[in-house]
Amino acid sequence: MGLARRWAEALGWVAVNDAEDAYEIRPAPDGLPGLLSGPVQEAKTVTNRLHLKEPWVVLIDPEGNEFCVRGERRA
Repeated sequence: MGLARRWAEALGWVAVNDAEDAYEIRPAPDGLPGLLSGPVQEAKTVTNRLHLKEPWVVLIDPEGNEFCVRGERRA
């Protein structure tokens, strides 16, 4: 399973591009905002470059990419 499909499934979104070197997911095929991920040339030297300030738990996917999850939102 490609990373786009994995993330889309986890978020309940759709993969609009699932290439090996980059991917994009959105809440709906024409919905925005979406998330686009692609390679960078330099090696990682610090924690994630994008991090939304919420009470997240940091995990690592099977390819070694860090990602954050949080519990269900309550009203």
